Amino acid sequence: MSEVNESSSSWREGTGSVVGDTEIRYNSRYSAVGGGYGGGPAGVEVKGKDGENWKFHAVEFAKGFAEMSVEFGKGVRDVLKQSVIREDSILVRKVGPLCCKVCRRLSFLNEYLPEDRDPAHAWSVIFFVLFLASAGTVILASILQGM
Repeated sequence: MSEVNESSSSWREGTGSVVGDTEIRYNSRYSAVGGGYGGGPAGVEVKGKDGENWKFHAVEFAKGFAEMSVEFGKGVRDVLKQSVIREDSILVRKVGPLCCKVCRRLSFLNEYLPEDRDPAHAWSVIFFVLFLASAGTVILASILQGM
């Protein structure tokens, strides 16, 4: 924030001064080379127009996608908690007793879980990983059959 306030030039003077034929410098941290974004954050030198620049953008896209997915998951969880998983919802009234019965019968498996973890959280993680592993196995088997 202090770098922004230190500048004494007006906005138009600092935004677009043409340097050479192929490089436009917007400020000291970022530059546009040949009309496209060519630099990374301050101190990161991006070499080559295609190879390194593509890798940088792919990594940043993956980071942004992961952050947005986490936030989306939190929002979905909150909506489900507020609307579907309530004591007065029809889903809990119909499935709740059956789920409690199954949980009581399988409670002996909780002995194998870490002591400091909530069994509901641990089992949800276990079933999610089991689902991903089985989906990956099915996809891999279909790919190998196609070969």
